[in-house]
Amino acid sequence: MTKLTELLRYETASESQKKKILDSYSFNSCLDKGDKELLLSSDFDSGELLREEVYNAINTGAQRRQVMRKILPTIQVNSYQVKPITGTKPSGNLAQEISEGNSFPIKTNTYASGAVNTKQYGLRSQITQELIEDKQFGIIEAELNKLGEAIENKLNEVVIQKLIDDHNGTTPSDVDATSAPLKYEHIGDAYEELGTLGWKPTDIIFRPRAVGQLITNTPKNINYDGGKLFGLNSYVLDTPSDDWVDNDASGKYFGILLDSQNYGFIAIRKDITLDVYEEPVNDLTNFIVSMRFGVGVSNDDAAVRILTV
Repeated sequence: MTKLTELLRYETASESQKKKILDSYSFNSCLDKGDKELLLSSDFDSGELLREEVYNAINTGAQRRQVMRKILPTIQVNSYQVKPITGTKPSGNLAQEISEGNSFPIKTNTYASGAVNTKQYGLRSQITQELIEDKQFGIIEAELNKLGEAIENKLNEVVIQKLIDDHNGTTPSDVDATSAPLKYEHIGDAYEELGTLGWKPTDIIFRPRAVGQLITNTPKNINYDGGKLFGLNSYVLDTPSDDWVDNDASGKYFGILLDSQNYGFIAIRKDITLDVYEEPVNDLTNFIVSMRFGVGVSNDDAAVRILTV
C-alpha cells in the first residue's frame, strides 16, 4: 500500500468505515501522525491531502523520465517569451584585476536575435467511477504515474529536437559515423571538435541504438556501462522520433555532445500542473496534466552532432 492508495481507500469509505481505516496498520504505516491528526480535525478537508498525493503520483512518473532537465539549465520565466543571451566561452569568461580607483569593466552581453516562445503541452486521463467503486486504487496510481511520464516524455522530445535542429551545422561540423558502427574514436573526435572552439564538453546524449553499437565495438579493456565517458555525463534518451532527424537538413543522428551550460536552456513558464474535474453524467473523473515551456539555443556552436544513416 502507498499513501495515495490509503487516502483513496479512506476518501471513498463510509463514515463508519473511516474510523477502522484510521486505526488500521496499513494506514498508519503509510501516513505520519500529523496527517492522521489533520483527518481527525472536523474543519479539515481530507480531499486536500488526497489532491496532494495525486500530484505526487504524477510527479513520481515524471521523475522516472527526466533526462533533459538533468542536462540543460532550467529557468523560470514570467512571460510567454524570453531572449537568450549568447554566453562567453569558458576559456574567455574571466573577471579582471581592478587597479585602485578604477571602475569595474562591464561584461558584454549579446542578446540573440530570435526570442524563445513558451508553448503549452498537456494530456487528459479519464478514470471511471466503476474503477473507484471497485477499489482498484493501485491501477489508478499506476495510471497517474503514466500521466506524469507522458508529460516529461514530451519535454524530452521537444528539447532534443530543438537542440538537433538549431545546431550551427557547419562549425563545429558533424562527426560522421555513417560508414562504420559507432566507436569510441567518434566520441573522441566530437570532444576535440568542441574543445577546439573553446567550449567545455560536459554531457553526451545517445539514442538507444547508438549505445548498442558503442558497447559492441568497445575494446574489451574498456567498460562502458552508461556512466561517465571521457569524463562526460552520458545519457540514453528514447523518444517517439527515434531517428533524431534534423528537420532542416534531413540528417539522422546517433547523439549530440554539448557544453550544457552554454548551448541551450529550458524556459519554464508553468511547470507540471494538475487539474481535476468530474463528469457526473458519464461517471468519469478527469485528470489533466499540462506544462508551458520553451527551449532556447544560446550558442549554436557549443555542441557537436554525431551523424548516422
